[in-house]
Amino acid sequence: MPEVIGFVHGEVRPTSFEILVENKELAERGTYIKIHHEMYGWVLGQISFVRRFWDDRRGVEKIIASVRVIGFRDPQGLVRLPKTPFKPEERVFKAHQTLIRSVLGLDTATAVGLYVGTLDGEEGIKVYLDANKLIQKHLSVLAKTGAGKSYTVGVLLEELADKGVPCVVIDPHGEYYTLKFPNDNPGDYEKFAKFQIVPKGFQNVVEFTPNRAINPTADVEFKLSDKNLGAKDIIDILPTSLTSGQQALLYQAVNELKGSGDYTLEYVIQHLQLSDTNAKWGLIAALQSLLDTNIFSPEGVKLDEIVRKGQTSIINLKGIKPELQELIVSKLAGDLFEARKQNKIPAFFFLIEEAHRFCPERGVGQAISLSILRTIAAEGRKFGMGLGIVSQRPAKVDKNVLSQANTQIILKVTNPNDIVAISKSLENFTPELEEVMKNLPMGVAIITSENLERPVLTNIRVRRSKHGGGAVDLIKTRTGRQGERGGKVPIVGTKMEISRGIMSKLKTKIVGGEEKRGESKKEQKEEEWEENLTPDELDFLEETRGVGIKERIWRRVKDFFIEEKIE
Repeated sequence: MPEVIGFVHGEVRPTSFEILVENKELAERGTYIKIHHEMYGWVLGQISFVRRFWDDRRGVEKIIASVRVIGFRDPQGLVRLPKTPFKPEERVFKAHQTLIRSVLGLDTATAVGLYVGTLDGEEGIKVYLDANKLIQKHLSVLAKTGAGKSYTVGVLLEELADKGVPCVVIDPHGEYYTLKFPNDNPGDYEKFAKFQIVPKGFQNVVEFTPNRAINPTADVEFKLSDKNLGAKDIIDILPTSLTSGQQALLYQAVNELKGSGDYTLEYVIQHLQLSDTNAKWGLIAALQSLLDTNIFSPEGVKLDEIVRKGQTSIINLKGIKPELQELIVSKLAGDLFEARKQNKIPAFFFLIEEAHRFCPERGVGQAISLSILRTIAAEGRKFGMGLGIVSQRPAKVDKNVLSQANTQIILKVTNPNDIVAISKSLENFTPELEEVMKNLPMGVAIITSENLERPVLTNIRVRRSKHGGGAVDLIKTRTGRQGERGGKVPIVGTKMEISRGIMSKLKTKIVGGEEKRGESKKEQKEEEWEENLTPDELDFLEETRGVGIKERIWRRVKDFFIEEKIE
């Protein structure tokens, strides 16, 4: 039987109304409600605000909930808003899950659906994103630092890998190679049952890196091909600008080399050295800087090795200089886009972490990769190259790239400039949504997509694979402390509360319980010991006993030496 929340109260509009709440346990912000309209049947709404006050005239407390109307499905399957208001005093019920799924568009077929989590407040309703629309219409994942951005991206990549969608991931910090390994975090065991999934490592993940010394887990060494590069290709990836004279010289050298067969950057440099003009030296220096990166080879990694059906390719750039990362992204993105236009590689999804570095807003920064990423954002969907951008600074991402993303996953954002940037790229942005965005808890995201009728709050599901993007704890446990004699004292475990019984035993060992001492002397010693022994020293004595360290531990506390033999 439907649960009654209350009844319509006060002025009623077709798109909003208020409820005089009868069941305060159901009247929470975000709760989905249903109300019957005499012309349209059951209509879905959502509580956007709750307030309570004291009615002096009647001497009772009142709770009023404000509702924003979402709509109903018409016979053609379209979501509509009522054209006339609801009846005054009409009863309002908690919405059942079938109506929520139908109106919000959460009944996406699992064949193309990417399971990202559950509807906030409705654990039984799974939230799916349409894989086809995700690739065709682009994606952005935006959040402040530490809000769960990389974790959410990992969930998406798991789903895409499970569906066999080819993906290429630009990974500047080495966060995603752990997709290869199942999640073995004991803290996540209960969540597996909650989200109805099991741990899994994905064997169709291939890790590429330019430097295996820094990233030893990589499967393939990544190199770009400098074979038969055109003059424009070279100009696009050069870290410095060329004068018109230098550009003319480069075009001349490349055109002359084309007639003699295959050539590389090294051949271009050798050919330029034969020129009589002094303009050649600045050009040679710029080309030599490219060669010195050691990222080029005559063959390079073949594009069809990076983009394959069913394969997720992680381009791990951890430890690579930012300017070299830009070069790699620029050249790789351009090559992949051209290959896709010629149908040399299958349709795929191209995801870029730290997007504000590779496609920065004009006036904020410069990157040689900006031009090609703008092109892909505008034209990639026509050729089957989906673009995903991930950033903790939306305000610093090029607005032309950001605005092309029709699917957006937004976790907690508090910076005013970032909120303004999101509001300009998000349809139907409201002050209410801004307030929600600022106060999102960890693991909850606002998701907008073409297959969703309105932004929905989603509890992001637990990772099936191991998460590699967690922050590094500066202090995990106390690992050592410099004693007064200069020796380090090992400390193991976590801080514990020591009972008065244990403390009493320690006092006896430290002070000594000989009966021959006078009681007043012993009390004086105990008081002095308790005053001078720090909590860390108490922890140390107790915790090292529990792990069975067999050694004599000497510790000076004021005028005392403590000798403790650990059995």
